[in-house]
Amino acid sequence: MLEYSEEELTSMRNKDIMDGKSRLLLIDEPAKLAGGKSSKYEIVYITKSGKKLPVLLSVSPIIINGVYKGARSVITDISYFKEMEKKLLQAQKMEAIGVLAGGIAHDFNNILQTVLGYTQVLLQNKPSHDPDFINLKAIEESAQKASSLTKQLLVFARKSESNLKPTDLNREVNKISEILSRTLPKMIKIELNLEEKLKTVNADSVQIEQIIMNIGLNAAYAMSDGGRLIIETGNVTSYDKISNPELGLNREGYVLLRISDTGIGMDEETQKHIFEPFFTTKGADCGTGLGLAMVYGLVESHKGHIICCSKPDHGTMFTIYLPVIEAMPAENYAKKIEGNKLHCGNETILLVDDEEPLRRLGYELLNKQGFTVFVAENGEEALEIYRENKKIIDLVILDVSMPGMGGYLCFKELRKMNPNIKVIIVTGYSDNGKVKEIIKSGAAGFVGKPYRFTKILNKIQEILDTKTNRK
Repeated sequence: MLEYSEEELTSMRNKDIMDGKSRLLLIDEPAKLAGGKSSKYEIVYITKSGKKLPVLLSVSPIIINGVYKGARSVITDISYFKEMEKKLLQAQKMEAIGVLAGGIAHDFNNILQTVLGYTQVLLQNKPSHDPDFINLKAIEESAQKASSLTKQLLVFARKSESNLKPTDLNREVNKISEILSRTLPKMIKIELNLEEKLKTVNADSVQIEQIIMNIGLNAAYAMSDGGRLIIETGNVTSYDKISNPELGLNREGYVLLRISDTGIGMDEETQKHIFEPFFTTKGADCGTGLGLAMVYGLVESHKGHIICCSKPDHGTMFTIYLPVIEAMPAENYAKKIEGNKLHCGNETILLVDDEEPLRRLGYELLNKQGFTVFVAENGEEALEIYRENKKIIDLVILDVSMPGMGGYLCFKELRKMNPNIKVIIVTGYSDNGKVKEIIKSGAAGFVGKPYRFTKILNKIQEILDTKTNRK
């Protein structure tokens, strides 16, 4: 335990192998023992190799015929428990940071909704040849990028679930490689080797970005003196499946994403633990040990598989297998969504949001499309308006997070007044927790902030068309 031989220990005093704080803690111990008192202390021994070893020291006096003759000590190694205590504190810290990150993302999404919404209002009134059109498009693009950042915060805070859709993996790799080129040290060269006819996968683009980013940052840490980061994509063949039965590739088609580096590599023992939460080789000041654990969880949520191959001084390679889907090509899918025309209507909508700029924006945009709009700044006001106008209100757009009566309770009360009420949930959080409860309880749909105006209009059209069977 202490790495000393028996002979060495018998020639040393107890305080000779303690750290400074432990010596001060035990300075009054001889007097206590002489007085017949037993004590327990958590102290730190210094091993022969210089490592710190936390122990529980139990000391009790030896008294014979009322006379103090000496002391007996029992030393218990508590290093494992101290390590678990550190990990628990780290987990609590990360949970607190996650709650903070989720709250920041929610508030930031509300701000972005105002920026994005009014930008789209201005764009509607500008022809493409207008000098301001390009500037407004730049603002719109920046707001979308900021929205992507808040999505990453929500993923970290575990307030976001996978938003799977047909995805061109090559496009995502190209996007994240540009970010990595600005993030990683300049002596690290990024190389791409992408399959030209890559099949489409069902994926969440934000989470794919996070997977590549986390592995890329780990690779950079392993290449402190520079090196190469290689990102490859490819279609998995039948031979690949047969030659790697341990992967459990039980679907017809897979696409692989391979990320490798020329860094210091890892030994076999380290590789056994890399996907465990809190496991890190970087030290407490450089990493949380959650990066690869998060990667593993995200790959699993995509019904995929991940393996790691590495040798000391020979770099590391992560290979990820994602299932192929038979669906509309990713490019066409994106164009279809973008190409939807703005929906116009003559129905009546109740808009409920505690943010005054968002109420004003929503009223202006919906009214411009022909809708009659009531607005409410909280759940209580929404119930009052609906109670007085329920015969003419066709749809409610309801924010979830509001002071006073929140969206969840408001929805329950609205359902009591009209079990068939049509409600679209909007929130700066993602579709989890209370949002899921509301949807399960009968909400007609969900739209996350910040959203393009075309998205909310298409959702309105979808729900109202279903209600009236109109075409």
